[in-house]
Amino acid sequence: ATPQTPTAPQRAQAEPQPEADEEGADEGDVVVTARREPGKVPGDIPPEQQLSPADIRAYGVSSVSDLLTELAPQTTSGRGGSPVILLNGRRIAGFQEIRDLPTEAILRVDILPEEVSLKYGYRADQKVVNFVLRPRFRSLAAEAIGKVPTQGGSAMGQGKLDWLQIRRDKRLSIHTDYSETSRLTEAERGIIAPGSNASLGGNIVTADPGLAALTGTSPNVVGVPGGLTGAPSLAQLAGSPATSTDVTPYRTLQSAQRQWDANVVYARNIFDKVSASFNAEVQTTQSNSWNGLPTANLQLPVGNPYSPFATGATVSRLTNAYGPLVQDNTGLTAHLGTVFNGDIGKWRWSLTGSYDRAESRVATDTGLNTADLQARLNANDPTANPYGPLDALGLAARNYARSTSSSGEVDALLNGRVFALPAGDVQASVKLGGETSDFSSRSTRFGVVQTGDVSRDIVNGQVNLDFPIANRDRQVLSAIGDLSLNVNAGADHLSDFGTLTTVGYGANWSPLEGVRFLASWTDQEDAPTAQQLGNPTITTPNVRLFDYVRGTTATI
Repeated sequence: ATPQTPTAPQRAQAEPQPEADEEGADEGDVVVTARREPGKVPGDIPPEQQLSPADIRAYGVSSVSDLLTELAPQTTSGRGGSPVILLNGRRIAGFQEIRDLPTEAILRVDILPEEVSLKYGYRADQKVVNFVLRPRFRSLAAEAIGKVPTQGGSAMGQGKLDWLQIRRDKRLSIHTDYSETSRLTEAERGIIAPGSNASLGGNIVTADPGLAALTGTSPNVVGVPGGLTGAPSLAQLAGSPATSTDVTPYRTLQSAQRQWDANVVYARNIFDKVSASFNAEVQTTQSNSWNGLPTANLQLPVGNPYSPFATGATVSRLTNAYGPLVQDNTGLTAHLGTVFNGDIGKWRWSLTGSYDRAESRVATDTGLNTADLQARLNANDPTANPYGPLDALGLAARNYARSTSSSGEVDALLNGRVFALPAGDVQASVKLGGETSDFSSRSTRFGVVQTGDVSRDIVNGQVNLDFPIANRDRQVLSAIGDLSLNVNAGADHLSDFGTLTTVGYGANWSPLEGVRFLASWTDQEDAPTAQQLGNPTITTPNVRLFDYVRGTTATI
């Protein structure tokens, strides 16, 4: 017999039927993987405020520098310190590295409390602002700004050119700008100058009893009669009222200014887990201010052929032959900075270095050179006419002041996990650094030379430890919420000032979700800066000061 092949229904009956799922059988685990926010600052302290691209656009600013200005109320520490700036959760070589970046390149801004700054080797009186950039971005921007008043006064013009390219780990930015501001005088703002005895026509100040008998007042301020070639009579002077000159067109409320700046930043990964950035900047500044007209206060001794008085007198005069008294300021600053960031296991490290140099020059007109004429008046020289033209006197030697400062700095930071506690990992940060600086100055004031030279070398170190005490997620003392304690200590050894210490501790407590309390205590010692110790003395003539005793404004 020939075997028969089973039909389709027969095969179906022959195949075993799958068993029905038993009720209550174990189901597979559901795994949810969340991607960490790019550029996030590590740690358990969340941002106090977080800005999205839409939030940033709402401020209507074009650069990181302008954005920080708008965010000042949120980023300034309660203790007055300026914020620590991070880029993508990492340290930067200096603010110059990101100052000119356009706000369109920012993906997110995190504002964190002061305790986070300790993790990066900074003091506990500074908040932390973390800028996170887009992974890809390119822009070329040119900006022109002009400001003019509606009625008189100063005008300003500024031009900027920026190039930025970001390709994940590579970043190149080039910035340059030039600005110029014209001067603003007191006359253009309707300032009323305080009274002065000096004028272009000249006034005589004397307590002569003969003149007092004619005028009924003493002392007297009388005008110099025009065209005098000899001593005026008391009768002439009694009928000659005092004259005045409006000097507000020769005084500036705001000096004329020029400024040019160029800033270049290049950043990239140089190894698998090591990134580097390099920054160079040069800036020049110039300003020119007016301090009124040159003044001549000539003393007439008794018996001088040009004096009709029985007592001494003073002839107070102004001249516009040389224009206003001028003060010129020039400055040059240069900056080089670099930073290396990397990871070793669960530890992060960074190495920063910078060099800065600044030069300043100030030249100030001091007024007329009246020494020779005054000597001739004291000698009763009949050819020395105190009422004649002042053009031949010439200007006195200018006052000069210059200062030069240079500083180099390098520091290394290591932070990460030390060991584990039931509530979490104990985090530590260790910072070591060194700095050398020099400040020199020289000033010449009315022929007197004064010099100063202050140099300083600093070696510093800082340690910060964070201890988790309670953690809701780990069910460790969850009844009190999340709690961590912080201890930090630092020391700075100054070559000219000795050792200064800083000690602090704090607590970070979150009893409920969305509620957080931060408390800290810091004892810090500081030394005066090299500039405070060695700055040159600068004398500016014809400065107006308010006399609180008399309630008047005086020109000194």
